[in-house]
This record gives sequence, C-alpha cells and structure tokens, in this order.
Amino acid sequence: MKRSEVNRFNTLCERHLRLLKLQGKAQNIDAYSRSVLRIRDHFDCCPDTLTLDQLEAYS
Repeated sequence: MKRSEVNRFNTLCERHLRLLKLQGKAQNIDAYSRSVLRIRDHFDCCPDTLTLDQLEAYS
C-alpha cells in the first residue's frame, strides 16, 4: 500500500476500534482487528476502497 493509504487505514482503524469500545464490544476488538487486517493484506489496499463485489468474493 502507498504511504497515504497506510495513514488513512490507520486513522480509520483507530476510529473503528474507538467506536467498538463505546458500543461495549471491547471484548471482541482483537477479532475485529484481525479480520480487517486480513482483508487489507489480501487486497493490499485500504478496505474502504473495496467494492461490494470484492468483499462478497472474499467472504
């Protein structure tokens, strides 16, 4: 990933994890994080740029 994508990913990931904590889902944060990281690594891009077709094909 480009450096700008890495920065955007890190910002979005931190926000997502913060929201999960606020929703009381703190016990599942590691599982959520690993899932997002696997998707990022599989596609080698920030997951917010993926299409619905890509996500459906991945799952």
